[in-house]
Amino acid sequence: MTLMGCKKPRKGAAKPRRACKTGSGKAKEDEAFMSQFRGLPDIMNGRTESMFLTDAKGKMLKTEGHHLLPKSVYPEYRHTKENIAVLTRENHSWAEDNPNLFDKWLKENRPEIYEWKRLNQHHRKESV
Repeated sequence: MTLMGCKKPRKGAAKPRRACKTGSGKAKEDEAFMSQFRGLPDIMNGRTESMFLTDAKGKMLKTEGHHLLPKSVYPEYRHTKENIAVLTRENHSWAEDNPNLFDKWLKENRPEIYEWKRLNQHHRKESV
């Protein structure tokens, strides 16, 4: 029997380092929450689709949500609407690659979003 393309390990075989993804409840909750932002106007340019990126069928990719405070560091804001900025795929990649520049852009162009992020950036997860 297989689960989403994962083979059942043979008896006596070493266990895989990662469990097979079986559509965990958390992943389904995340997808349901994030789906509400797909196709909304990008906060940086107002577009609802990527300019250059397409899906497998050739359709332009819709905008998507970007967590202002990363869910790995701030899990309490994982499903908080104020923690989401709607961006095209291109702008999302840029924001993740250039967090300081994105913060500077927010401060200058969307001060209400920047202020929410600043006020809620109250702790960091301790390194292990």
